Amino acid sequence: MTSRTLSIALPQALEAYVEERVAEGGYRSPEDYLRALIREDQERRVRGALEKLLLEGLESEPEPVTPEYLAELRREAEERIARRRRKA
Repeated sequence: MTSRTLSIALPQALEAYVEERVAEGGYRSPEDYLRALIREDQERRVRGALEKLLLEGLESEPEPVTPEYLAELRREAEERIARRRRKA
């Protein structure tokens, strides 16, 4: 993964807050703190999308569970697992 420098300007109050968080010992530098915030935001967005999909599933009409339906689910799961293993 390549890194790129990104410069941002912060008001004094925000800069002081970032420095305070770093001084508390949870982060090695302001950059680490900002990276952590960005990662948390990414995770929050993924969780939100997953929750939305789960709610859509709960609100949808149920599909009858037949042997054919189960076989198709198994086939799709096996394909996904095989794709992930090939990527790894």
